[in-house]
Amino acid sequence: EHGAKSVDIVTQDFSKIEEIEEYRERVLAIHPTVDVLLLNHAAISIAPWLSFPSRKQASEYTLRTYNINVLSFIELTRVFLDDLEASAGQIQVTSSVAGLIPHFEFGLYGSTKHAVNGFFYSLQQELLAKQSRVSVSVFSLGLIMTDNMDAMFSTEQDTQKIPNFVKGDVNQVAHIIVSATISRPRNVDYPIASVKFMRSFFHFFPNYHDIIIASTGKSYSETVEIQQRLEDASKTILDNYQVGNI
Repeated sequence: EHGAKSVDIVTQDFSKIEEIEEYRERVLAIHPTVDVLLLNHAAISIAPWLSFPSRKQASEYTLRTYNINVLSFIELTRVFLDDLEASAGQIQVTSSVAGLIPHFEFGLYGSTKHAVNGFFYSLQQELLAKQSRVSVSVFSLGLIMTDNMDAMFSTEQDTQKIPNFVKGDVNQVAHIIVSATISRPRNVDYPIASVKFMRSFFHFFPNYHDIIIASTGKSYSETVEIQQRLEDASKTILDNYQVGNI
């Protein structure tokens, strides 16, 4: 009822950093003014890093994941920053609770979110020091139950036991992000209880690693097998997903 009457989709493979300048030109050809740069795309790795079958594969996958999750965020910010300055715009960065704590089951993905937090909180500070009209909002999100995420996790019985306070509602998080274009918060935690808890848990419990490993209730090899099945399920879901004209 209150949403946009139409949406223009400009597709891009963000693993190809060298194409981002050209991507900006394609966007500006449709929308000459940029008010909000929402950095929300991600390559989600849900397998322990040491479980990759070869060092070469691990190296290639690591590079591609960092290109998509970190370097494309930085490059998009660079190429659109003058446009955002002109409109007194906003940069919205969807990070993750994985960027606040370590967890070996998704270590590569988590490491990219740590990098995102480090860069964009520093940029946030720099823009304030520069008295820029551009603001930065960083969203530390927990487990958001999108349709794809729900379908992926439904393949494993153990993942259905995830407590409700850890899960975030996709409609509510969308409302929070849209509302942030007006309020321009510097950071947002959602679901607030679980993210705040995990922030404190890591910093105040010296045996955090032992607790996380014990909480899986499985051996390393069993964990790898489950994560591989989840990864296969996510690939099937994405292969069946098509971007259409809206």
